[in-house]
Amino acid sequence: MKKLLIFSIIFVLSVFAACDDDDDSNNSNNTNNTNNTNTNNTNNTNNTNNTNNTNNTNFLVLINEFTSSGDDNIELYNAGTDPADLSGWIITDDASTVGVYDPALDEEKLVFPEGTTLAPGEYLVIIKGTDAMQHPFGISSDGETLTLLADDLAVMDQITFGLDEAEKSWCRLPNGSETFGFCNQTFGAENAADSCGDGVLDNDEECDPDLPLTVECSDINASFTGGELSCNSDCTINTTECTTSAVCDSSVLRLNEVCHKDSDCGVAGVTTGDWLEIYNSGTSDASLAGCWIRISDTGTVELTVQFASVAGFENATVPAGGYFLVDNNAAIFDAGNDHLIEFLDADGVTVINSLTTSECLSTDGDTTGGTCTIDETGDIPTPGTANQCPANN
Repeated sequence: MKKLLIFSIIFVLSVFAACDDDDDSNNSNNTNNTNNTNTNNTNNTNNTNNTNNTNNTNFLVLINEFTSSGDDNIELYNAGTDPADLSGWIITDDASTVGVYDPALDEEKLVFPEGTTLAPGEYLVIIKGTDAMQHPFGISSDGETLTLLADDLAVMDQITFGLDEAEKSWCRLPNGSETFGFCNQTFGAENAADSCGDGVLDNDEECDPDLPLTVECSDINASFTGGELSCNSDCTINTTECTTSAVCDSSVLRLNEVCHKDSDCGVAGVTTGDWLEIYNSGTSDASLAGCWIRISDTGTVELTVQFASVAGFENATVPAGGYFLVDNNAAIFDAGNDHLIEFLDADGVTVINSLTTSECLSTDGDTTGGTCTIDETGDIPTPGTANQCPANN
């Protein structure tokens, strides 16, 4: 009996021990399952990130540089790490108020064609014009707002700049940053701060505001009889204070046509910016150099300049029965909508005739026959050729 009792006790104890081992084994398996679950969650998070990268959400397209002179270049730059699909995006100067912009009412915008892309670190330079991948609006030297919109009209970038800031170039310094400043033109390449005013004559600078001028008015052109030169803020020589012996043949010369926006009244292959035209009704060449242009906005004079004082126009003449076209030259003609443009005699006071942007004389050189617009639907701008006014204009 004693042996049987001892054997029974040992058997029971062994059973309890076996049960305890099974519990430990189950606990171990449960822990492993928990770890597997955590591992799966981590993998799911990585998959989400990979999906975002596949959809190219890590692009950053910026208006990186632009100018109000020349072709009114605008440079876009992708500062992100993924390519950007610009299909249907818009760049405009008419969306300064976010939320009220209606592209259907904006006739002067660039809509990027389907398939337009911008790779990481890549530049896209857009010039003014009416062809594909050209913007039709002019960038005002007076300052305005440029806006880049996605195809759903979300604002991707918007830059407001002031008077003359973009006359040479206004860009992000350094490249792709949030800080803007005066720049050398480097369209399609890394941005560079403007070197004008550093006390050194470099690049294509004619002068430097921090250096004394070593030339006089008469050195610039023989028609200059006196006066003083100065250095412009863009490091070009200013001759507007030079006096001249140049003549203005006011008896035969007339301001014939003026255009404010090339996109509205320009002619492809002929003009690229604001332009004006002088006509000579005489039978011999006529001197234009001594004549003046005065531009006013609601009575406020914004510019008064003599042709001879502008580089390249010191000896300007108009051929007999011909035309003289001034295109995209802000030193002579930089006007806004409905500005008064007056053509003045050599004294800089006497008005020969005047026009308002944008219009022309109905008949070349005839100031008594009325005018017609050249920037409305159906109008016919004619830079360098005979004016054409539709019968209903």
